[in-house]
Amino acid sequence: MRFAGLRDKTINKYVKNVANALQNIGKQPEEINAYDINEFLLQLYNRDAAGTTIIGYYASLKFFFRQTLKVDWKFERIPKLANFNRSQPRPVTRSEIKQILKATSKTVYRVMFALMYSSGLRVSEVCHLAITDLNKTDMLINVENGKGGVKRQTVLSKNVLKMVLEYQKTNPSRFWLFPARSYTYDSEFLFRMPEENKPIHVRSVQREFSLVCADLGLPGFVTLHSLRHSFATHLIEDGLSIFAIQKLLGHKNFSTTLKYLRYAQARPQNYFSPYDKF
Repeated sequence: MRFAGLRDKTINKYVKNVANALQNIGKQPEEINAYDINEFLLQLYNRDAAGTTIIGYYASLKFFFRQTLKVDWKFERIPKLANFNRSQPRPVTRSEIKQILKATSKTVYRVMFALMYSSGLRVSEVCHLAITDLNKTDMLINVENGKGGVKRQTVLSKNVLKMVLEYQKTNPSRFWLFPARSYTYDSEFLFRMPEENKPIHVRSVQREFSLVCADLGLPGFVTLHSLRHSFATHLIEDGLSIFAIQKLLGHKNFSTTLKYLRYAQARPQNYFSPYDKF
């Protein structure tokens, strides 16, 4: 799995899924066939397991038997769940984003939320930003820890850069832009020294965002990932090319980017006639 470039989070999930499946099927891996896996996935479906759960088991078992064990039977014989109620991305309005940033009292989280919205970053990406990832000359952010190991560049907002620089004045660090501020004792010093070997944890950022949204009374569909959805939707409304947005988001498939058209609202001030472009 590491040779295939899978991230630690994906590896841990695959291992857990395969272990659970083998225990449920009750056979040794070399004794299992396509029929056994098909029956296991069907049990999940009949128990009304979430579509994402079934797809996750399918991917985990497919990798295990095809790549690890290299079984000779065709995994294509196992039907893959086609349609299920996958939650759709829901952007938040520009005014709601202003409310969120204003209501976030802790500077570190306010800066992180602003970065996620202004640059279309995922929470894992903003947590793993290194100081050197900010290209202040070209006003770009180098995303080195993108989904699926994909590296990309996205825009760096001038206004948010000012927020970052102000934050760094009182929160200096050596490597991570947002380090985990745990402390350890050093025998050479009288006081505790900050330990910056790890970046801030994703869950702490998610928890803070949930608390802010709850205080504001925002709808339940508003999650931390909504900031990324809003970035894409608002860029569409402002007239940026859908192809450029695909690059900024790091989408492999163009169809993934197109889903944001559903929520984008036309802005008449951006209209123009192709005749005037002659």
